[in-house]
Parts: sequence; structure tokens; C-alpha cells
Amino acid sequence: MISSSTEWRKSYASSTRTTNGSTCAAFAPCRSAAFSLADTQILRPAVTERPEADNALHMEYHFASRKRFPVPKAIPINLLRSFDVLTRLEDRTPDTTDDESGNSFAMISEFRDGGAFVSTFSGIGEWERHSNGDELVFAVEGQTDLVLLIDGEERRNTLDQGSLIVVPKSTWHRFETNGVKILSLTPQPTDHYSGEVPPD
Repeated sequence: MISSSTEWRKSYASSTRTTNGSTCAAFAPCRSAAFSLADTQILRPAVTERPEADNALHMEYHFASRKRFPVPKAIPINLLRSFDVLTRLEDRTPDTTDDESGNSFAMISEFRDGGAFVSTFSGIGEWERHSNGDELVFAVEGQTDLVLLIDGEERRNTLDQGSLIVVPKSTWHRFETNGVKILSLTPQPTDHYSGEVPPD
């Protein structure tokens, strides 16, 4: 059964999707829910000439409340330090639940029709595709195979640290890795499929 995260703009906490009979958050990267207000400081530059960036208005964008956009636009984000508040998901499988994913995924900023996401994990992910545009995937650290399903064929692409790939719009793909840190620019909605081979 294909599930689609079409409600992501409405609410991280209230949206749901169903994958092979199990219900979980509609927007997969919202799995990271246990961040604290202090964690937003990790994502901000150590020194800023913009004191307004730390006022109450901006500080309300924190992970613990599952705000849609944890760090507002026009504020620099320290990409490498953003991984400090994540916990690597070990032995990911296509059937891994949101609870099991813990703090391994996070949306760090809104971007176009989706967001900029960081994640860290090992194992094999479920199939996914994005019908609203291409997705950019960048291997920040480690190595992963990104398997694309093109014309009924699985095409394996190895991403070493510092490598990136653009996944074409509506192309099914999944990760297979012994350990990686990923930055992705991901459009929404996202379809998910946890079976062996997704339908066309």
C-alpha cells in the first residue's frame, strides 16, 4: 500500500499516514520530536551580529513543540553541528516505526515546496518518491547506496562523503547504508512504500 504525506503543511503532530496497516506521522522526518529549546542554539552561529535572531519571536521555533520550521529563514544554520542533536538510527528497516526512529531525522528549514532535512542512520529504508519535484541528496559523512527504480530496474548509486545526487521527480528510491549522515532538499508530498518493489 502506498501512503502519501500530503498533510505536512497543516501540522507535524496531528498528521498521520498509513504504511502497510500501521499508522505514523504523515511527514516522515517529523520523527525527531525530543529536541529542547536549547538545541536550537546548536543550529545557530556561535557569534551573531543580529541580536534580534535570539529574541522570543525567533526562539519559539524549537523542535520540542514540533513547529513546522524549527529555524526561520534568513538565519545561518551550522549544518555540521545540527547533527549533534541527532541520535543515529541503527539497523533501519522499511518497517521501522516513528517511535523506533527516535531523534534521527529533523527538518532544519523550510525550502521551496518542502524542506531541508538532516538525518543519520544505518540499514535499509523504505521506498519513497516525491511527485512535486526533484530531490537533492547530499552525503555529509559516511557512505550510502541510493537505489533508484527507473524503468522497472533498480539502479544503485554509491554516495561517498561529499557526494550528492539529484533524484528525479516521481522516481522511487531507497537508502542502503552501514552508516551515513544525510542532508536532503526534499519537496512534498512524499509517497512511501515498504514492500519489496513499489508499483509503477
